[in-house]
Amino acid sequence: MSAFPRFWYLHLLACVLLFGMAAQTLGSVGARGNPFAGDVRLEASLSLSFREKTFPDFLADISEQTGIRFFTDTSVQNDRVTIFMHERPLGECLLAVARLYGFEWRRLE
Repeated sequence: MSAFPRFWYLHLLACVLLFGMAAQTLGSVGARGNPFAGDVRLEASLSLSFREKTFPDFLADISEQTGIRFFTDTSVQNDRVTIFMHERPLGECLLAVARLYGFEWRRLE
């Protein structure tokens, strides 16, 4: 028998482990480290599909869909984001984007 099935099994196992670690990390962010904690608007599931959108356009689209106002710092005005998600909590998506790009979300009161 070829090594092909074993190859896929190892990759699947690695993906499951990485997904579990990512879910645990997202779940362990406390209220102090999560500016979205306690905001039920960000717990709503949302589907997003953006390819190479600038961050201001990305956040403008999310603002239009949710009614929540988002702003970007001028230092990221030209940075682009590609994201595809289906029925996931918006707060989870925004935290993942921040981690990926090394950004930080701040809540303006």
